[in-house]
Amino acid sequence: MSGEIAMPVEHLVEAQQLLQKVQALAAAPSPARLEKSQSLLEGALRQMQLLRAETSKPDFQPTPAFTAAAQTLQRQLQHTQRLLEQANLFFEGWARQKASLTGGYDAHGNPAPAEEIRRGLAEA
Repeated sequence: MSGEIAMPVEHLVEAQQLLQKVQALAAAPSPARLEKSQSLLEGALRQMQLLRAETSKPDFQPTPAFTAAAQTLQRQLQHTQRLLEQANLFFEGWARQKASLTGGYDAHGNPAPAEEIRRGLAEA
């Protein structure tokens, strides 16, 4: 394998490894785990930007193995996105439940934001 092909492969493998770490963190979300995943995602993004720069060079010729690995990376990105979306939905639900337990409900039956409850109590 020539040096020109080795660089894109290294960026691709590094991005895949970082995404696997993010997936592991997002599979059991917590605020600390999701915060840690942000720096990993930033690292994966940097690797993908470097990968794009290397593969945009006129002399780059992808091998079938490289193409297959790039497709795997794309699937990993989609899976990571779904996991993070689910983690976000979990925390939105948790926040709504916490608000309803601590702040009650508004006139429409939705959990009242804590600020409105405090303001309403101050006005009463």
